[in-house]
Amino acid sequence: MEDYKKHMSNQIPKEKNLTMGAPHLVLLGAGASKAAFPNGDANGKELPLTKDLARVCKLGEIDPQAEKAKDFESYYSDLTDTKIKSAMESRIFDYFSSLRLPTEPTIYDYLVLSLRKKDVIATFNWDPFLSQAGQRNHQIGSMPQVLYLHGSVFVGYCMKDKTMGMAGYPCSKCNKPFTRPDLLYPVKEKNYQKDEIIKTNWDYLQKVLKRAYIFTIFGYSAPKTDVEAIDLLKKGWGDKAKRNLEEVEIINRPGADKDKLREVWDEFIHTHHYGVIDDFFNSWLIKHPRRSCDAMWETLMMVRPYKETPPPITKNLNELQKWFSDRLTQYE
Repeated sequence: MEDYKKHMSNQIPKEKNLTMGAPHLVLLGAGASKAAFPNGDANGKELPLTKDLARVCKLGEIDPQAEKAKDFESYYSDLTDTKIKSAMESRIFDYFSSLRLPTEPTIYDYLVLSLRKKDVIATFNWDPFLSQAGQRNHQIGSMPQVLYLHGSVFVGYCMKDKTMGMAGYPCSKCNKPFTRPDLLYPVKEKNYQKDEIIKTNWDYLQKVLKRAYIFTIFGYSAPKTDVEAIDLLKKGWGDKAKRNLEEVEIINRPGADKDKLREVWDEFIHTHHYGVIDDFFNSWLIKHPRRSCDAMWETLMMVRPYKETPPPITKNLNELQKWFSDRLTQYE
C-alpha cells in the first residue's frame, strides 16, 4: 500500500482539476539551440549564430567578403548583388535543412514534453529541431503550439485552410502540399508584415502575450537590431504596471550579466516578478512539467508550494518518454 501511495504522490495532477488556464509562453532565440546542441547535431554539424553564418555555411566560397565582414548582418543588409544574395540564401537554407536531432534526448525534447497544448513556444530559429522533437514525442501527450517568427526550413502552411504541417506534405483538408514560407534572413530592418505566414505567426503571438502567465525567454538577448520584434513583443505584453501577477523567466548562458539581462527586459517586468537563471533544467517548466503555471500560481499567490517533480536527466529517449507517459492521465 505504501508503494502505491508513493506512486500516486508522484503523479502529475489530473488536468480537469487544474485552475490555471493561462498559457506558459516560451520565446526561443539562437542561444537556445546553441545550448541544446553544444556538440552539434546528430552528425556533429555546428549550430551557427548569426555571426557564425559565413564561416559555418562557407559563404566565403560565394563571396570572399562574407567571411571578412565583422558584422554579417550589416554585410548582408548592404548586399545589392541579387545573384550572390540568392546563392547565399540557398546555401544557408540547405545547411539548416540538413540538420538532424541526435538519438539521445535534447533540451528540445524536454521542452515539448514539459508543456501542454494550451502553452506556446515562439522561436526565432530556422532550424528543424523543435519540429523534429514534436514529431518524435507527440504520441506521449498533447504538444504545445509552436510559432515560427522567422520561418523554418521544416514547416509549411496552407493559407487556404489555415493549417500547418511538414513542408511538401499534403494538407489534410485540401490535399495540396504545404507551402514553405521564405526565411527571414538577417537584415537590419526586418519587415514582419511582408510575408503573410510570418505576419500570421506574429499576430497570434501578440494574442498569446496578452494571456500568458509565465513568459520564459530562452537564449534571446533582444539585440538592438531587432527593434521591430521588440516593439511587437511590447505591444502584445502591454503596460508592465498592469502585469502585476505575471512572471518573467530569463534563461541565458552561464556567466551572462544578470543585471544587464534584467535591464534589457525591464519593460516587461513588474517590480520583482522575474527570475534569471543560467540552466534550462532549473526552469519552472522542468521543475513542474506540464504544470508550470499552476505550480507558480499555487506557490506564489496561494502560498501553497507545489512539490517539484522534475523528469530524469537521461541519455535514453525511451526512458524520458516512459517517465512522462507513466505520469500523464486520460485528461491530457
